[in-house]
Amino acid sequence: MHQTGADYMTLERQLFPRRMADALASLLSQRHGSAKRIAKTYKIDPSTAENLRKGHLSVPTLEKIVKVEGWALWAELGREMIGHGYPEHLQNIIEREANVQRDRERERDSVRRMEAVARDLVRLPDRSAA
Repeated sequence: MHQTGADYMTLERQLFPRRMADALASLLSQRHGSAKRIAKTYKIDPSTAENLRKGHLSVPTLEKIVKVEGWALWAELGREMIGHGYPEHLQNIIEREANVQRDRERERDSVRRMEAVARDLVRLPDRSAA
């Protein structure tokens, strides 16, 4: 399929999936409200801020936002996109690992019981020879 110049420009300017751009737009709109306040906070053009609120995001705009917000932005963006934050993600990993440990302990206990039964069976006299 051949891309027209307009198609290429659209792809070039809209570098992130709509979902990420929409999540960021939602976060920033909740936090700052107007495009004017977004533009002022992140030192971007008002038209860029308005486009951001509509879910359009470019790398230069994201870089400006990240420079102001820092690491906290990624945590909030993750919460917005995934439905839970990084602390919950870590807690899920800890719980999953605890479950794996409990399963291993149950399996170890089961093997020990089978070994004990096997030892008892070895000590029994062989009744088939009698």
